[in-house]
Amino acid sequence: TLDLKSAWSRTVTFDSEESDAKPLSITQADKLGIGGSLWDAALTLMFFFARRKEFPAGAWKESGAIASPAAGVQPARIGRVIELGAGTGAVGVHLASLGAQVTITDIGAGHLALIKHNVDANVKELA
Repeated sequence: TLDLKSAWSRTVTFDSEESDAKPLSITQADKLGIGGSLWDAALTLMFFFARRKEFPAGAWKESGAIASPAAGVQPARIGRVIELGAGTGAVGVHLASLGAQVTITDIGAGHLALIKHNVDANVKELA
């Protein structure tokens, strides 16, 4: 089991008129190493999805830039997501709060316990 006595939580809020994303409480556990921390890259991805819940089909060019959708192409909603090596599980929890069907994974009992803790702490936001 993971001892969360030395862990600390961070509340992530999405202050934007463009988003109806709810604040999330994410616990971090330094004793798990890099997987126990909420990284800036995860926050950036969360804010990206908070502002934009629809994506044009075939939107990603080779450069990674978002392209304009072709005429008549309907945008895709966030549907099913699998988060591999999730660490704190913050991105998966956030996407679930936006309505996605999410599978969150990581390796090791400590990481899985942290993910479960963060899912349980935000269960009201996931309903």
